[in-house]
Amino acid sequence: MEVVPVFQGEVVEPFYGHDGSFPPDAPATQARRGWVEGCARLSAANPAVQVAWEQAVSDLASLQLLDGPGAEPFMIVAGMPNYTGLFGRDAYVAALQTAALNPATLRGALQTVSRWNAQTTDDHYDAQPGKVLHQREQGPLAQLGETPFLHYYGDYSTPGLFLLAAAADLAHTGDLEFFRSLRDKLLGTIEWMEKNADSEGFYPYLSRSPQGLKNQSWKDSGDAVLYPDGRR
Repeated sequence: MEVVPVFQGEVVEPFYGHDGSFPPDAPATQARRGWVEGCARLSAANPAVQVAWEQAVSDLASLQLLDGPGAEPFMIVAGMPNYTGLFGRDAYVAALQTAALNPATLRGALQTVSRWNAQTTDDHYDAQPGKVLHQREQGPLAQLGETPFLHYYGDYSTPGLFLLAAAADLAHTGDLEFFRSLRDKLLGTIEWMEKNADSEGFYPYLSRSPQGLKNQSWKDSGDAVLYPDGRR
C-alpha cells in the first residue's frame, strides 16, 4: 500500500493507492470464500436473527489470519486494529464458541497455536515444558528481546483451553489421525497441569519474567485483580 503525503501548510493528507481489498483470485480471498461457504446455514423467520447470524459470519471472516497452510488461515486474531498478533487464549475461546458454525476455525487455531507449545524452561518468556502460548508479537522490541512477547507463556487458562479445543475438534470432525498427531503436546500439557496444580486443583501463578504479566488468569491486565477495598 503506497501512501503519498501532500503538504498543504500544516495539513498532511494521505492518499492510499489501495482500497484494502484482495483481488478475487488472491489465495487469501479464495481461503475466506471457502470458509464462508463451509459455514452452517441458518434460516430464521425473524429477520433480525437472520441478520445477526450473517453479520457474525462476516465479522469472524474479517478477523481471520489468512496466512499459513491447511486450516491456519481460518485462525481468528484477537481484535482489530491493536491485537492482530497471535493470542492463544483468544484463538481457542473464539474457535470453541464458533465450532458449530464452522469447525475449520477450531482446526486452524490448533494448527497455529500448538506449534508454539513450550518445550523448555525459559524464565524470560515465562516458558515451561507443556505450557501453551499466550501471545506472540513481532514488533522491534520483541525481536530485540527487550520484551518477552516474541513468544510469551504467562497465562494459566490457555493450557486447559488447548485440551478442550483438541477434544472439540475430534467431536466435530471425527478425525482421529489429527487428534493423535497432537498426542505428545497434549500429554506434555497434561503433565504441566498435574505438576503445577495445588492440592485443591488451583493454579498459583507468578511471573518469572521481569517484564511478564502480573496477573496470569483470564483477567490479565495489571489492575484486573483487586482487594475488596479497591487496592491492587
